[in-house]
Amino acid sequence: MIKELRTKFVIINMTIITIMLFSILGLIYFFTRQNLENESISMMKSLAMEPLSLGQPDSTGDEVRLPYFLLRLGPKGELITAHGGYYELTNDSFLRELADIVLSSQKHLGTLPDYNLRYYMSENPLNPCIVFAGMSSETSTLHNLLITCFIIGAVGFCIFMGLSILLSRWVAAPVDIAFKKQRQFIADASH
Repeated sequence: MIKELRTKFVIINMTIITIMLFSILGLIYFFTRQNLENESISMMKSLAMEPLSLGQPDSTGDEVRLPYFLLRLGPKGELITAHGGYYELTNDSFLRELADIVLSSQKHLGTLPDYNLRYYMSENPLNPCIVFAGMSSETSTLHNLLITCFIIGAVGFCIFMGLSILLSRWVAAPVDIAFKKQRQFIADASH
């Protein structure tokens, strides 16, 4: 009976703790993912608003923290210029292919998972500008965060399991003493 009581206590505690750990670590992952995505989108929008300021000597580029490149298109969708950082932009057919994918999607914001890129297309139909940002650092950060959350969750679960077992002994001790006293009383009364 005491063993069953301790087992139930541990199961209830560990269920609550597991739900809390999953919730907390899940929220950390979710908000980190949202924050990384919002920073990337914000950077792309600022680049799309002022595409010509990137090459000026006075522009510091403080907001640009991710690998990116920018395609300026003509009114008919023809490729005018391509510039940016961290990318080789000499393959016109590849750049044209990316521009065609974005133009055919009819969305101003999206991702190209096959190329590991996120894109933002300005809403100016006369002089469209498409900004691409690499998602590899974001993916790597989220992957490392997932591993860290798993390790923290496993270690936390083990620690709380040990504490829960110790607490179950402490909580069940008065019941065990009372049960033993009751047995002793019944034994004494029967004599």
